[in-house]
Amino acid sequence: MSTDKEAAHRALVEEIGRRYEEEPDQERRIGRLVEDVLGIEADLDLASVLQRVVEAAARAVGARYGALGVLDGDGEFGDLITTGVDSGVREAVGHLPRGVGILGRILRGQGPIRVADLAAEPDTVGFPPGHPVMHTLLGGPIRVRDTVYGILYLTDRRDGQPFSPSDEALATALAGVAGGAIENARYHDRLKKAAEELQRQLMPEVPVIGPLQVQARYHPAHSTPRIGGDWYQAVELPDGTWCIVVGDVMGHDTGSALTMHRISSMLYVLALNSPHSPARIVHGLDQALHRTGAETMATLIAATLQPGSDGSWELRWTNAGHPRH
Repeated sequence: MSTDKEAAHRALVEEIGRRYEEEPDQERRIGRLVEDVLGIEADLDLASVLQRVVEAAARAVGARYGALGVLDGDGEFGDLITTGVDSGVREAVGHLPRGVGILGRILRGQGPIRVADLAAEPDTVGFPPGHPVMHTLLGGPIRVRDTVYGILYLTDRRDGQPFSPSDEALATALAGVAGGAIENARYHDRLKKAAEELQRQLMPEVPVIGPLQVQARYHPAHSTPRIGGDWYQAVELPDGTWCIVVGDVMGHDTGSALTMHRISSMLYVLALNSPHSPARIVHGLDQALHRTGAETMATLIAATLQPGSDGSWELRWTNAGHPRH
């Protein structure tokens, strides 16, 4: 995130905290806080959203320290977002927390817990070297339905008081915001990977063209999961000429992918009749699509690559509206 955007969102978190403090009704305070935090979620990546959640929670309850631990696929902490500690502390500790002691109790439990004296708790396992000593704790699981994604915990209220039931209600609400953000991000990642894998399966294998080196690279331009009409094609014709096409059918859905396959088949047939003229191949494709009544918008570069008797290769190409970069 840019420095300007980072500063703007930090200012927004402070404004959220002020608005929370000004609302006298506890239920409305929590509702307002959750709504405000959700309002900054849309244009941020997951790490930034979780950072805002832990910062807003710590500010709202007056906690000196706050942390949000995210579990990985093996059920271990894969990331820890903190507030109140600097990078020097994280470097001194040298590792992420483990799901033992109080943190393990939070992960295994069904709801939040409040601890007024950590030193007196039988589950306390102590602090690693370099870690600040903490005295009171409020923590709860980040859960969506039956899935636990991590924990949100706050320690040491600045006024020296133990955490209250109202603090617990607030932390529980913000843990729900964090859980929704993590679940949405992971669903998005799964969907994106599935879409990219399907798109790649639609692409042909990279051909072997004599002594030439041939490479193909597919890189989605959007972070949003999409299946579309981007394609490349290289087919060898009976006389040894290669017809090579790179194109894009407008749209990002299964209809575009199906249209891409239809155009690919048409191009092969047209190339058989005009093996050395990319312009005639593209013109024939345009006419064929018009005759079928298809409302299709596509751009492409078509080329023919013909071997010569002396070992040379002749390349002819035409551009039908496709960007050259």
